[in-house]
Formats: sequence, C-alpha cells, structure tokens
Amino acid sequence: MTRIAGMGSAAVAVLIGLAACAFDRISGGTGAGNPPQADVALSFQASSSVTPAIAAEALARASAASFAHAAQGPTVRNPDGTFSVADSSGTPLKLTAISVKVGRIDFKLPVGLTCAQVVGLPCVDDEASVKGPYAMDLMSGQAVPSINFIKLPEGLYHDFGLEVPQGATDTGTNMFIRGEAELPGGKSPFELRLDLRDGVDFLDSAGVPISADAINRLVLSLGVDGWFAGVDVRRCLEDTSGAVVESGARILLGDTACGGTGLRIRRNIEASTDVENNEDAGNP
Repeated sequence: MTRIAGMGSAAVAVLIGLAACAFDRISGGTGAGNPPQADVALSFQASSSVTPAIAAEALARASAASFAHAAQGPTVRNPDGTFSVADSSGTPLKLTAISVKVGRIDFKLPVGLTCAQVVGLPCVDDEASVKGPYAMDLMSGQAVPSINFIKLPEGLYHDFGLEVPQGATDTGTNMFIRGEAELPGGKSPFELRLDLRDGVDFLDSAGVPISADAINRLVLSLGVDGWFAGVDVRRCLEDTSGAVVESGARILLGDTACGGTGLRIRRNIEASTDVENNEDAGNP
C-alpha cells in the first residue's frame, strides 16, 4: 500500500457488528488453509469524540468566547448530524457536509492466507480489493453505490486502506468539506476542496475479527477532532482578495488555499487516524 498511515489522537474506529442471524455465504472450502467466506458490509463515516451531554456545555462555552483567541474546542455532533468545531483562533465552525471520492478499498489478508483463498474479488500480493469508484458521504456513512455485501476469507484483519482515484478531475479534488463560520458580521459559508493524494490507512495492531458465522458490518470511522488545529479559518474568510465564491460559499481550493491553510488541514486529516475495535451483537 502507498497510503499514509497516521497515528494521531483523533478517534478512528473500525467497528464490526456481528449480527445474530446468518447470511447466505459462498464456501471457500473445508480443508486446511481454505477458510469459509464471510459477508461484509462496509461504510466510511465521520465521527466526534464528545457525548451529547457534554456537547451542549461545550457548545455554550464556544459561543461565549466566539471571537477570543483560544485553543481549538471539542468536537460536537449535533442532532441534525452536523459537526460543531472550532479553529485555532476559537472561531466556531459548523460542518454541514463531508464527502470523499474513493477509487478502491484494500484489505490486507490475515497472516497465513493468500489470494488463493479470496472468492470474487481482485487480489494481488495478498491484498484483496473492492474497486470503485465510490462516492462516500461521511455524514451518513453511506456509499454510492452501496458496498453490500462483499466476500472476505474469515480471519483476523489488521490493515484496511482507501485509495483515492488516480488522475481525478476537479483539479485533483477528492474530498469536500462544506460548512459555515460564525464571524462577527454573521455566518460565512465555505467549502474546502482537498486532494488526499495517497489516501488513508486504518491499522489495528490487535486485529479485527471477521467471522463467517455472522454478517459483519465494518465501519471505518474518521474523527474530525483536530482537522482545524493550527489554522485560522476566520482570517481566510475575511480576506476577500482573490476570493472565489460559488453559490454564496467561499471556496478554499487545494493545498495553496489561503497561504497554505488547505495543506495544513489536509495533513491534519491524513494524520488523524487511529483504530479501535468494538463489537455489536445486535440484530441486523
């Protein structure tokens, strides 16, 4: 894999839901070295690290110190699904839409398995792949087209990766973040258009079990905490020199946007990945 594997503190979870009911599966054989095939549904979503009870208090503090020079505040997921964050100057930002273009999803096979055990997916160098392109809405976790169901050999997986499209249009844009900043003069809509370049890796040293005895719901969850650390979005939006505006929103395009603000945000996103493993044995 050529993707960037970050080790930041923001939450990135690999969530496996093991449903109580079984799903029709294609057997990979019964002999040694031929594990059964497991059904996997996959989604990719943004997440926050603050519970609803804490969120209301945190949001009230952010509003009271809207324009003070302060450290970035906690991330809040609002009831309508939007995220409330703050940049390094303390300016409140509401993120209303986050989407990513994905060209391929890779699964590094567990130790001891090879491509000979993979059914129905391209596999090279012990890495099975689901080929896109996919448009992934990180607010809802839904992909278009949906990724439901793929087959993977049963086992303990450690390495998942998202590859972005190569030779993309839109000047290389593959990630879109839309929102609005709360400025002294009112709300200022903005849209970030970024190029994640090498995509993102999700690594779990403990391993994520994928079982043939259940429906596995795999969620790659990217925490938005820290995305705006070290950047002053308010300054960017108040500087109207050379501004590009579409449908009333200020466009911040690529790494060079606002003196390198785009680059800093992109690197924050690429460095924000970490992995934890949870299990949910609820019904499908």
